[in-house]
Amino acid sequence: MLTGLKNLKSLRLEAGVSVSKIARQCDLDRGTVAAAEAGRPVAELTAAKIAKGLSSLLERRVTVEEIFSEPK
Repeated sequence: MLTGLKNLKSLRLEAGVSVSKIARQCDLDRGTVAAAEAGRPVAELTAAKIAKGLSSLLERRVTVEEIFSEPK
């Protein structure tokens, strides 16, 4: 389990999408994404799905490590 997706909200806002939209993009439940954004633990597979979804939305590679970094 991974915790502290510190940069998730910042990246989601950069993409200009709602929690619901990123959840659909990642094939995840909205509550799972909201919980991750709030800093609750998530499975590594979930973090990877979020990174893949953000990569698609932002049209650049987003890594799990970037999601865990401090917001810019």
